[in-house]
Amino acid sequence: LFGLLYEMILLLPLRVPLHHTPVLLLWQDWGLGVLFVKILYAGTLTGPDWHFKRVLEQVFQAGVMQMDVWFVTIKLVLPVVVTQLHLLCIPYTLCSALPLLGFSEDFAHVCHRRIYPGTVLVLLI
Repeated sequence: LFGLLYEMILLLPLRVPLHHTPVLLLWQDWGLGVLFVKILYAGTLTGPDWHFKRVLEQVFQAGVMQMDVWFVTIKLVLPVVVTQLHLLCIPYTLCSALPLLGFSEDFAHVCHRRIYPGTVLVLLI
């Protein structure tokens, strides 16, 4: 999901013009996602003390053989996946509802292409 978010937020608006259809290469997005997860993992462990750093340290100390799968799922995997799904699904749903609200299909198409960078800008401000 990290790779897909990166592609939707940064690569597609820069690489594909509005009048062309974007092609999503899921293998490429998966590879980008693996790279970003490794970078975020290293950044989290070297950064300040916060919730995810403590969870990652607990998982690392427990090791593979004594890993508490329920703890990892509830404290680490679920919050990350839910946040990413919200960042992907809510903007798409809002743009898909525009024709039902009386907006033109062309406007909905432009909105689909520009909603993800716009969402990031709104969240950063």
